Amino acid sequence: MEWNSPWEDPLTSYVKQFDGLIGDQRTSKTFGETIKGIIAAGSLICQQIAAHSAELSKGKKGSQRVIRLATGESTQRSELDAEHLTKRLREVAVEQLAQAPEEELWLIAESSDPRKPYAEVMEYLMPVRDLDEQLVPGYRTLNVIGLTPGRRGLLYHRLFSSHAPDFVSEPAEVQQALSTVSQALTPLKAHKTVTWLLDSGFDDIAVWRTIWEQHEHVVSRIYHTDRTVAFQDRQGQWQGKLVSRDVWLVEVRVLGVDWEPWLLLTDWPVTDAPSAVRIFTMYRRRWSVEDSFKFLKPA
Repeated sequence: MEWNSPWEDPLTSYVKQFDGLIGDQRTSKTFGETIKGIIAAGSLICQQIAAHSAELSKGKKGSQRVIRLATGESTQRSELDAEHLTKRLREVAVEQLAQAPEEELWLIAESSDPRKPYAEVMEYLMPVRDLDEQLVPGYRTLNVIGLTPGRRGLLYHRLFSSHAPDFVSEPAEVQQALSTVSQALTPLKAHKTVTWLLDSGFDDIAVWRTIWEQHEHVVSRIYHTDRTVAFQDRQGQWQGKLVSRDVWLVEVRVLGVDWEPWLLLTDWPVTDAPSAVRIFTMYRRRWSVEDSFKFLKPA
């Protein structure tokens, strides 16, 4: 498949919003054609990307242009590093989500493991589990997508490794994502209610407390049903800071299958069947963005 549009299609218009990060015309052209090649090829392999771009496939060294762009060799005058790109992606997403007429904004966070089983020279590879639960080299990623019924946008993306010199901890990475996204959405909070829809990997009272401190809501699937977050010593004194919050627990049973019930914790009041269905419907929206997360996760 070759991407060849005779007009300024939506993707071209979208990519133009990153022109401010690019210092020369050749890099700008390579950047745009690389994005088109990735989408057309469905791959991050440089040769396939170049082959599926009308511009890059014209010459013999199209894949080399992609490699030089990815490694930064051709971007000395540009700000096409991960930090600047994700910041601009977040700004564009906020602009688009702000135009949605709905008063509710849902945030879906996802943590995953890009696996590099045959990599040997990539920096700071860490052990991650493959589909067979075996340890292979790879990285961790943390992504946040904001969505309304008619719009969605990438608000956060970070690839990290526990072997990198600047790594603190995975909970610290999660806290950074929560605060970064919340700060970016500050202009929207005056007219939109923000709710985080979290999978069981974020079953953590520290995560929920940060969300509540940011005046946002949460719907989180529970994994640890027996975790103690505070306890009484022999003198009857509570150890651990007590913070009170009214929450509801929604139990979801899928009919016709032998699955354990899903437990969804939320601070949205659940007082009847319709409000319980609403919470399940909100959590189910995670499924609709799975393809987006797969696109962000290299094999």
